[in-house]
Amino acid sequence: MPKFTETSCSQCGGTFGPGDHGFSHCSNHEYAAGDTKALIAIRLRTIKLHRQALDADLILSAFNIERAINKIDAELARRGEYLNAIGKEANT
Repeated sequence: MPKFTETSCSQCGGTFGPGDHGFSHCSNHEYAAGDTKALIAIRLRTIKLHRQALDADLILSAFNIERAINKIDAELARRGEYLNAIGKEANT
């Protein structure tokens, strides 16, 4: 269960619904508008893409993909859904 019923961004004042914390900068809420189920599905596809990039020695692409995974993970953690996402990853 999220800590706060409503979270917001200190920079733009945008509101983002329930979560454990808000945002300091707009760049931190890039994935905040996404539906939780969609974010988990995107995370799984992105992890597979990351593995493919590493296998093909596309190091810069893999680095950028990893940054996207980290942003998705941060948003899922803010919603209290990160462990649920990790469980889905383990089952694929």
